Amino acid sequence: MSEVQAGEAKSSKKTIIFLVIGMLIGAGGGIGAFIALAPQGSSTSEDAPEEEEKYVNPLGPMFTLEPLIINLGAKSSFVKIGMDFEFNVDEGKEEEEEGGEGVPPDFEKRIGQVKDICIRTISAMSAEELLTIEGKDKLRQKLPENINHAFDEEIIKAVHITSFIVQ
Repeated sequence: MSEVQAGEAKSSKKTIIFLVIGMLIGAGGGIGAFIALAPQGSSTSEDAPEEEEKYVNPLGPMFTLEPLIINLGAKSSFVKIGMDFEFNVDEGKEEEEEGGEGVPPDFEKRIGQVKDICIRTISAMSAEELLTIEGKDKLRQKLPENINHAFDEEIIKAVHITSFIVQ
């Protein structure tokens, strides 16, 4: 009976040793994962104001145009495109206009004309052209030119494509 108890004592010691080793490995892995996934760099309260000052809304006032679905003509393809129009900011004009946060009031009144310009400009391009970076850049350049020409002033600073599907 003493041999059985001695065998059980040895096996229970081995079990305890394996459990302790397993717990140490698990704890080490957890600490390693915490260190690896923790954000790098120091974040002190002194650094925060500098970051806020750097990124204080560099964009001008924006207007989101509902997505348009436009036929591209050849091969019966079409594009569904969503856009945001960024407006030039008149530095001397601080008051709110009736169009909302910096959106010229004329713009919303003439939204039908703006959509027409978008449709004509986009439908003049091919699907292959629109699928390239150069084609999208050309569109971003042409739309403000055409809209500004229609308004007889430089109201649009940039066009940002927010959604884009060609089929």
